[in-house]
Amino acid sequence: MNRLIQIANNAKALNEKKIFITVISKKGINTFIADLNRGQLLAGEGADNNNLMRYIDDPFFKSKEQALAYQRWKEKISPNGEKPKDVMDFYINGYFHKSIYTKINDDYFSLRSDVDFAKDIIKKEKDALGLNKTSLNELIKEILPIFIEETRQLLLK
Repeated sequence: MNRLIQIANNAKALNEKKIFITVISKKGINTFIADLNRGQLLAGEGADNNNLMRYIDDPFFKSKEQALAYQRWKEKISPNGEKPKDVMDFYINGYFHKSIYTKINDDYFSLRSDVDFAKDIIKKEKDALGLNKTSLNELIKEILPIFIEETRQLLLK
């Protein structure tokens, strides 16, 4: 009976945010999160569940023809042919994509890049860094068993 009381007391003391941070801080999970974001970008998807900006809507290009020429060039160098051809993926040589990392905060995480031009990308497309619903579901599938085991260990300590 004392053991059940101890488990009940441990349950009362559980801090789900702390468990979540412990789980996503584990080796490999923070990389998995950044990889999910990279996959979204290559698919032309933003964190808002919408497609990223279209080339012809980018004010950088002075004409529609210039944007379309750039779009055709990007079709040749982008590593993923699954995104809509007219949607950005912010991939040229992979430098930006490789620079994406997971920053663990007190109760959640964010995705960041410290390359100089990252702020220009974010200014152009505010939803470039972050996970959409599909990626969040993939993350949940990945971390749920770890979360359950972490919770079990805390209950039984």
